[in-house]
Amino acid sequence: MAHKEYIKDLITGKQIFKTPEEINRQGIIKILHEDYNYPLSLMVKEFGVKKSPSDVKRSVPVDVAVFEGKKDLKNKKPKIFIETKKDNYNLGKDQLKDYMTFERDVAYGIWYNGHNENGQTIAYFKKYFKDGTPKFEEISDVPKYGFNSINEQIKYSDLKPTSNLKVIFKNLRGFLAANSTGTTRDEIILEQLSMIIITKLYDEKYAEDTYVKFRVVEDNPKKTAETIKQLYNEAKNRWNDVFTKDDEITLDDDVLIKVVAQLQHYSLMNSNRNVISEAFESIISYATKGSQGQFFTPENVARLMVEIANPTESTTVFDPASGTAGFLTTSMFHVWNQIQQTKMRDDAKKDKEQQYATNNLFGIEKDSFLAKISKAFMAVLGDGRAGIFVEDSLKEKNWKIATQAKIKDKKFNIILTNPPFGKDIKLSTETKENFEFGNKIELAFIEMSLRYLEKGGILGVILPETVFHAPKARQVREKLFYKNNITHIIDLPHDTFRPYNNAKTDIIFLRKGERQQEFVTGIKIDEIGHDHTGKAKYKFDPHTFSFTDEIADKIPSIVNSLRNNSSSN
Repeated sequence: MAHKEYIKDLITGKQIFKTPEEINRQGIIKILHEDYNYPLSLMVKEFGVKKSPSDVKRSVPVDVAVFEGKKDLKNKKPKIFIETKKDNYNLGKDQLKDYMTFERDVAYGIWYNGHNENGQTIAYFKKYFKDGTPKFEEISDVPKYGFNSINEQIKYSDLKPTSNLKVIFKNLRGFLAANSTGTTRDEIILEQLSMIIITKLYDEKYAEDTYVKFRVVEDNPKKTAETIKQLYNEAKNRWNDVFTKDDEITLDDDVLIKVVAQLQHYSLMNSNRNVISEAFESIISYATKGSQGQFFTPENVARLMVEIANPTESTTVFDPASGTAGFLTTSMFHVWNQIQQTKMRDDAKKDKEQQYATNNLFGIEKDSFLAKISKAFMAVLGDGRAGIFVEDSLKEKNWKIATQAKIKDKKFNIILTNPPFGKDIKLSTETKENFEFGNKIELAFIEMSLRYLEKGGILGVILPETVFHAPKARQVREKLFYKNNITHIIDLPHDTFRPYNNAKTDIIFLRKGERQQEFVTGIKIDEIGHDHTGKAKYKFDPHTFSFTDEIADKIPSIVNSLRNNSSSN
């Protein structure tokens, strides 16, 4: 017998059955409350409407009705109807229009299905009357609480941070996939979205006026597109090492205005950096499904490895297979947190943060698309983009002059990496000759990393489990591991990189050229936060015989334990 799971109802505060429909409903309620400022007291679930004048029982229930006015429902009329049960966009909008037709006063509608992984997840509608007959127009957004239109000018002081960026980015990705002509591949969607986000950040960072430029202009797609593209060109000139002169926003005007509408009220600069990071990574994951042996380190694993390596303001961090720069951004946050704990003035802290991001973080990525996205990501988060280079790490002779100047002959304090591996990835004969264990790409990366690590420097690397125990890998262990000081061995669950890669992996930490210490820290992780399908996994409460809202992830408690041990030593 299946156990029933529960979720908190934001409107009533009570625990209710957790269903896909209820998750959708609570998700859109959260966004309307936190980001659009609608009080929870003005929202009603299963609000009944009349399907005919004689329907005194109001027999048709709308999933959510949102009212306008002061913070109670007395004498209020509904402003917005929300449909979340219909998971198909076409069915959902038709159902929503029926509800809006039944209730004369309601002006706006939202269809929402946050669980749709391969298409549109949200749509907005406005109702108007023509010759007494209700008509409907799909629009870019609905007004915030207290407003009747989205056309009002927005001041920079009106922008607010949000904790819902991950959902917002997912909605945008679904909308682009479903509606943008010629933009169906996730790589292109991510690239276009990155350009728009960079434009939004530029407008916030270099504002010279009271009013926001990154906004919907007169609800006019053409005027909005012209304004945004002009802003993007300014941003591209400012950050010319992120995008090339050929990179352009190519979204249709009708699509672009809706993307802008979804972002215009938020402040990216004032949102929590971890929120931005998580949101960006959620979009990146769609475009990087493990092709050609590529798979990316989950954020919690990167956080654990950075905690063990413990970079400081004076240490350099290098990743020779940087992918989407997860180790670099996590290291950056780690050091920034240390800087924030100091007693320096705020402007001095910002200078220190900028200096660290610019001067101490280095990465090489072979895939030009991933390198471009990671540069954009770093520009949004901090500014460590200058240290990321598009190269083949294992072909040092072919590196460009700029890469050689920054990387070649340098010895780093810390190297954290998750190198590509798999039987389908073959090195050229020329490349193999440069490495003793060049028959396997992950081993070549370890050799390369050890060359670029200073004596006593820290190497943390994720490897296939067979490297640690297979008899055939004995020589590898003797020459690459045992000549250094092994400090940590971490056993990762099999689900860590699923569903994109089925490899069972472990992590090894060592200090180059040091004598082996007496004790090695062993860590076994049995819960990683998701199951083999990649879906979130929740803790089970045996007392209530139900699943909680808490993710089943052992890494946060391990990180806390490591911090406590470090502070007590």
